[in-house]
Amino acid sequence: MNPAARVRRWGWLLAFAAAQACAGCGAITLARGTPGIDVSEIQPGVTRAQAEAVLDKPQKDWMSREGVHYFTYEYDTGRPADIPDAAAFVFMDLVTAGLWEVMVATQGRDVFKKSLPPSTSARVVISYDDGDVVRGIFGEFDTLPADGLSGAYSWRK
Repeated sequence: MNPAARVRRWGWLLAFAAAQACAGCGAITLARGTPGIDVSEIQPGVTRAQAEAVLDKPQKDWMSREGVHYFTYEYDTGRPADIPDAAAFVFMDLVTAGLWEVMVATQGRDVFKKSLPPSTSARVVISYDDGDVVRGIFGEFDTLPADGLSGAYSWRK
């Protein structure tokens, strides 16, 4: 066998081995879903700096007639599991012997991210006192109390 043919054969074997190593990654990610950010530590008594380190900057803020400063935040709650799309990934892996995921991977992570369902998000309203300490946490459509106080907040996923 000539050296060029041997190199070509090793190249194909290497590509096939890489395909087998990658096969299933996208399917597993889709089947499991992805977690959102961990917001469980944000409760009344936490500072605004600590809350915004997790939630990022607020989308909007306003002052109530009673002088309570409220902020609305939007946060990532993750991606739900998507079994039909995971099955489609498995089918493509079987049809292409895993080469499909290698091609997706070589195109960059943006292509893979675009094939995932969008992240879900939720909004929350937080009130702060004059010292920038959380007074209360409320759901987006909750009735806001005049004093801006709440008890512990149950973060739903």
